[in-house]
Amino acid sequence: MKDHFKDISQIIGEPGEELSFSGEVTLEPVKLGEELIETPSPLHVDVLVSGINDGVIIKGNAFGKVRLRCSRCLAKFDYEASTSIDELATEDIESVAKDEVFPIVDGKIDLAPIVYQNLMVEIPMQALCADNCAGICPECGKNLNDNPHKHAKEEFDERLAPLKKYLEENRS
Repeated sequence: MKDHFKDISQIIGEPGEELSFSGEVTLEPVKLGEELIETPSPLHVDVLVSGINDGVIIKGNAFGKVRLRCSRCLAKFDYEASTSIDELATEDIESVAKDEVFPIVDGKIDLAPIVYQNLMVEIPMQALCADNCAGICPECGKNLNDNPHKHAKEEFDERLAPLKKYLEENRS
């Protein structure tokens, strides 16, 4: 299903008639807020399209890898995403709110925006590359998953505070 435009002309306005499609849909990278959401490979889609009086109902699911950025360590990682699809498409797009239905153009539906819309609501707001992600070191900014480390804390004896102050003032 590399061509994500599917011909459904024979079931439009035919209640009870059905067509099923199974295959892949490629989604273009898109910015979601400040993040670039990418799909490194096509997403697998299985849908059943059922005719109704003024259009079709599209039901099924989509799944595949989505490349995200971890909210703790900022590394990119592949997230296994899946979503269910339950959408309405019609040729008479003027009579309904455009954000509630998808258009049927020349007897075809475009599965890419349908998959995209349903998949985006399934992506976590704060994605983690792993549940136990260590994040970034607050001292040096390095990824603690790649290089676990701790920085030595400076031991300071308060009794030497006047000497420390004197040395700082007379450094030159």
